[in-house]
Amino acid sequence: MFEEIASLVEQITNEINQVLEAILNVEEHINTLVNSSANIEKMSKDISLQIENSSSASQEQLAAMEEITSSTENLAALAEELQRLLSNVKVDSEE
Repeated sequence: MFEEIASLVEQITNEINQVLEAILNVEEHINTLVNSSANIEKMSKDISLQIENSSSASQEQLAAMEEITSSTENLAALAEELQRLLSNVKVDSEE
């Protein structure tokens, strides 16, 4: 009878060890998932920052292009005014 009890205790001990090993494996997988989630979060933040930087650069380029367009229009108006003034000078010199 004592041997039977000892055998059962040993069997229970082995099963407890198997459960403990399974728990440790689950814990390891959970830690891996947590680390992966942290890495994904960091990458997402980095991508978001890059998108914001790209958006800012695009807005700056758009503003520069608008400024160039405005300056070009002003220059064209000045060129027309200069041409008009020079046209008057030619008319005056012919008289």
